[in-house]
Amino acid sequence: MGAIFSMAGSFLTSCLGSLTGTCCAKALGVGTLKQDASRIGYLILNLYTIILALSMGSLFGSNKDLQWWFGYLPGIGECRRVDDGKVGIEACFYGGIIHRITFTYTLMHVTILLLCTCGDSLGRRANNRYFVLKFVMIPVVAFALCFAPNDMFHFLFVTLVSACIIYVLMQQVMLIDLAYSWNEAWVEIAENEYSDNETLSRVWFAAIILFSVLFLAFGCYYFYLSLTRCMWFAVVLLLQVACLVASLTEYIPHGALLPSSLMFAYSAWLSASSGLQGVVGWTLYALTTIYAMTKAAKGGTSVNGNDSSVRLSESLTNVAQPESSQNQRDPPDSETAKSLALLHLCGTLIGLYLGPAIMGVLPEWLCPTAAVTVTFLYGWTLVAPL
Repeated sequence: MGAIFSMAGSFLTSCLGSLTGTCCAKALGVGTLKQDASRIGYLILNLYTIILALSMGSLFGSNKDLQWWFGYLPGIGECRRVDDGKVGIEACFYGGIIHRITFTYTLMHVTILLLCTCGDSLGRRANNRYFVLKFVMIPVVAFALCFAPNDMFHFLFVTLVSACIIYVLMQQVMLIDLAYSWNEAWVEIAENEYSDNETLSRVWFAAIILFSVLFLAFGCYYFYLSLTRCMWFAVVLLLQVACLVASLTEYIPHGALLPSSLMFAYSAWLSASSGLQGVVGWTLYALTTIYAMTKAAKGGTSVNGNDSSVRLSESLTNVAQPESSQNQRDPPDSETAKSLALLHLCGTLIGLYLGPAIMGVLPEWLCPTAAVTVTFLYGWTLVAPL
């Protein structure tokens, strides 16, 4: 009789375990989105990663009980034995958790990027499916990485932090494209309104001038702050003024006041900043992430119906694409693995930037270098089409 109950118990236990495993597998497999919707999903995943990193980093950095429990792990537990006067136990736990969460986010994009190189079909499946799994794997894999030594993440941080300059270049491309598109949109509206309502048309032109003046005032203030730190930024100031003046002359017909003033303000902010954080920095981060994941890797359209990235690419290559090639776009349902790979390459660069940005430990050379590169990049967009 006991054997029968034992067999029944074993059978029910195995069935319950199998049912639980099947339900978990099915739940993790849920979350298939269309290709356009998947980009919104990755934006939400990026925001989720930032919130998770900030909340868990603050929790582990201030909670003594969690530090005590995790202090027994062979990896992150090394923080309890920190003797460096520059880095305390709280800062070690805070940085260790953030490094592991942002590294997991980067690792996810790298994995999908590699799968995209195996063909269109596999790339689409990896990109569009298993969103529940992608959200779950961030904290789960980050917890598993708590067993990895801190020195490994320190080595990765020191080695890969220089890749942040590629992210900053992506941010600059976004900002230049935004500046041109913004100016074209408002000028077009003002010109269209001129025949119907001349007063409203003047309001639009006045708005363009107002924002340009605000950007110039913002830039002058930050350039004043930067000159008190280093006279090298005077060179950046002179180059930006040269671009501003040149864009208003008849020799550069595609130049405009609004894009030039925006680039002037951006380079001034970079010159005066010791990092890319703060309200301005995180606003630019949000715009860059949205641009990279919804427009740059997809080839979206601007307000005039043309590819908004064509302007910068034409300026960099000095080759104009014919109108017929601009109108021939792949339909949304035939997105290639190449564009998906570009999407996750952008996600990888964003992930490499997230950790240092959240902790505020970006390299000191990053902002001065970015101020110089955006000046030359914008100057090239002015002179190359001539």
